[in-house]
Amino acid sequence: MNLRKLNPSLKAILLISAASLLGAGPVSAQENAPETREEVEVGPQRDLIDVTRPPYHADPTGEQDSTAALQQAFSDARRRFADEPRGRVVAVFLPAGTYLVSDTLSFGGGIPRNMGIVGEGPERSVIRLADNAPGFAGSEPKAVVDFIGGRGHDFVSNVSFANVASDFAIEIGPGNPGAVGIAYHNNNTGYIRNMALRSLDPEGKGHTGLWIPGWLSGIAYFNNITIEGFDRAFYARGHKIMYVLEDIRLRNQRVAGIVSHGKPLAIRRLTSRNRVPAVVVEKADTHGQVVIVDSELHGMGESAAIVNAGQLFVRNVSVHGDTGAIDDRHAGRWVPAGRIDEYLSHDALTLGADTPARSLNLPIKDVPVVEREPREAWVTVNGADHRDATREVQAAIDSGAKTVLLNGPVVISDTIVLRGNVRHLIGSKRTPGGIGHMGGGDGLHPSGEAVGRTRPMLRIETGAHDVTVI
Repeated sequence: MNLRKLNPSLKAILLISAASLLGAGPVSAQENAPETREEVEVGPQRDLIDVTRPPYHADPTGEQDSTAALQQAFSDARRRFADEPRGRVVAVFLPAGTYLVSDTLSFGGGIPRNMGIVGEGPERSVIRLADNAPGFAGSEPKAVVDFIGGRGHDFVSNVSFANVASDFAIEIGPGNPGAVGIAYHNNNTGYIRNMALRSLDPEGKGHTGLWIPGWLSGIAYFNNITIEGFDRAFYARGHKIMYVLEDIRLRNQRVAGIVSHGKPLAIRRLTSRNRVPAVVVEKADTHGQVVIVDSELHGMGESAAIVNAGQLFVRNVSVHGDTGAIDDRHAGRWVPAGRIDEYLSHDALTLGADTPARSLNLPIKDVPVVEREPREAWVTVNGADHRDATREVQAAIDSGAKTVLLNGPVVISDTIVLRGNVRHLIGSKRTPGGIGHMGGGDGLHPSGEAVGRTRPMLRIETGAHDVTVI
């Protein structure tokens, strides 16, 4: 798996484009937490719940229905976080295999938060909804994976922190037109990445691949996602709080690709192959601007590739086929297919009469992708509450290992020096104040020393590699 973090340049360019040219207030995108796979027994001090291990015994062959086993794991993840709410994500782990389900997998009612699902890659770990599954045949949406407690447009929360999903696929068997791949909500931090959502129905039936109907959702990063089929690939409702989408691939949707209902979206490297619009901006909202850059849209339908009824900024986008590029219903303009260097739905805001009414079009640099080593080559420091692990952490870094995992509440009492051969320092996002959480908390250190206050928690020295990822 690749460790990919949100590109700060992407945030700056996309948000400056939207804010400065369309006059919106500042918004920001959220950090991208690393994916981890830790080979551990299920227990109260661990973050990952392996669905194939006792007491779950989910069948990874796809032959037996694993709904009950997976639901027990989802419920246990929710209970584990409630028992020890330390700000870390409790993740359900799907080892490589296909897991057949016939009903919704839910983290429960109320407001799920700090919940995660992680697999071993979208081609290896698959949740498959059975053909003609009960409850999925109607027009009302019903999720396969549910982060919103079975609710929909009435879901409102600003405390659904750190809900994440990565590295698995969801396949919808034929005969499930009401199926939603993931019903999602998050606040402040969250991501969905390295995913595939596929309708296996011969006509591509399915309600929505990734459905975000609740109010006040965001901020989150959606990266490296393929969505095939469904009426809509992606639907987000709300206002003010932005989602960032990067490296999104859409194919064979029935109604639309990405739909924003008043939700600000920053989209980069979208590839769409569809007879329906790739992007639809449904609602005129002063906060709901949509930004699309560096994308390729292919279509042969009657509708334009982009349909806008709100605020729109487009730059460096190519539209191929016999469809139009933009049907701007707000401005009353039709843009034919071809290359779009830059397009605004509204008048640009500038510093003065002599300032060009265009963006700066600065280059966007990708974060370097540093390949992970096999898990067996990692060095792990397992934390325990109130135990000083400073020497153990430093020894792990100085051991010559390229990857060091800080698993659990790793507490330190002195500055850690990052040096030598380390290329990845990974935290499990459990620590309330130690280095494993990397930011936040009150710094619980047994010695009482003010590490993180008067002395740095981490000092970075020149190492053996050009890039080190934390």
